[in-house]
Order: sequence, then structure tokens, then C-alpha cells
Amino acid sequence: MALDMVKFRLVWWFKYFGRGSKDDVTMLLLDVEGRCVDIKFDRIINVCSWAPSPVIDLSFNVDGSVRGSPSMAGIGGVLREAGGKILCLFPLHVEVVNLITTEVLAIHIACSLISSLRQFDGRFLTILSDSSLAVSWINGDGFGRLGLVHLVYNIKQFFSSRIIASIKYMPRGFNSLADSLAKADVDL
Repeated sequence: MALDMVKFRLVWWFKYFGRGSKDDVTMLLLDVEGRCVDIKFDRIINVCSWAPSPVIDLSFNVDGSVRGSPSMAGIGGVLREAGGKILCLFPLHVEVVNLITTEVLAIHIACSLISSLRQFDGRFLTILSDSSLAVSWINGDGFGRLGLVHLVYNIKQFFSSRIIASIKYMPRGFNSLADSLAKADVDL
């Protein structure tokens, strides 16, 4: 968790103030160690961090964030292989006023990205969200917001079209990079 947060903040520092300001955020994140050649980490303690599941082939951590009035909102996601290699990530600013909508929208964007990337067909995918309410809605445990019906329906269609896909709740502490991506535009 702490290492992911440090990497993410370094990337944004490089993007706006340091070497690599013209590089894409994804490329900076994938090469952050190469840009920090003068820094050595002798000991890093991870209290809560991402760990691969022995069953999951691909995991897509997603998160949403809302701050202030008027609301500033963002969503983010990180697609990883079982070994931890980052395959795709997204930070997006969204025009949304409540947290549950951002959480459902982040899941929807992850589903859309996976649908558009055919190289992941046939691989076992788990989407991980720290919103137990959004996960329960998508898994069919009731539904409380009529304004989100179309998004939840599209997400359910995605899962029904992929036999080897699931969505699960993951506590907030294990979702730090997706959380940082969601807050990127909100905190600037």
C-alpha cells in the first residue's frame, strides 16, 4: 500500500515538475524505478498491499472518489496479471455527485476496457472493489438506485457474457493504487 502510494505520487511529480513531463502517466508508472536512480530503499514495510490470488489470472482493482462542494470526482483502476505486472491503468475525472455512482462507474469502465481488449478473452478475470454495496448490486443482492440501473445492467451483461469472470469486495487498504488513481484529479 505505502509503496504503491509513493510510486504514484512520484509519477505525478515527474509528470508535472521533473524529468518526463511529456511522458504518459502509464509509462511513467511502469518505469518509476528507472527514473529514481539516486534513491535506494533499504527497507520497505507493507502493512496492507496488493497480493496475487492463486486462483485469479487477471485482477482489476477499481475505486471511486468524491470530494468537496461542488463535487469533484474521479475514478481509477489497475489491471494486473497474477504475478503483479501492471497491464493497464486509468485515472479519470468524472462529473458525478455521489460516491456510490463513482464506484459503479469505475466498475463499468473496467468492464468496458476488458471488453475492448480481445487479448484477455479466455483468461480468468476478477474485478475487485472496496464498495460492498456496488459489489452486492452487481452480484444480484437487491438494488437501490434507479439512476444507476443502466450501468448495473451493462455490468451484469458483461459478467454473463464471460463465464470466467467475477466481482468481489476487497477492503480499502488493499486497493491503494486504484484509490490513488481515483483521487488524482480530485486532489490536484
